[in-house]
Amino acid sequence: MIRAVSKKVTITRNAADKQALSITINTVTWATTVNDKSVMLPTPPFIVSGKVYLPLRFISEQLGASVNWLPQQETLAITMK
Repeated sequence: MIRAVSKKVTITRNAADKQALSITINTVTWATTVNDKSVMLPTPPFIVSGKVYLPLRFISEQLGASVNWLPQQETLAITMK
């Protein structure tokens, strides 16, 4: 019998000049909350060789950044607003 183990990742922001933010992602069930409100992830997290890969665009945008793909440079640009 194989049991799924709950693995949660929590990202918090407590900057004095920004609104407090808490993002919690369960890497097994994909259950995600932002400031204790359930949200649906556009891209699920996954685990490869014991490393957790999280949806970078979702997290960046929640933190107030803009995310853009620059096709000519084949580069992802993440810019804090």
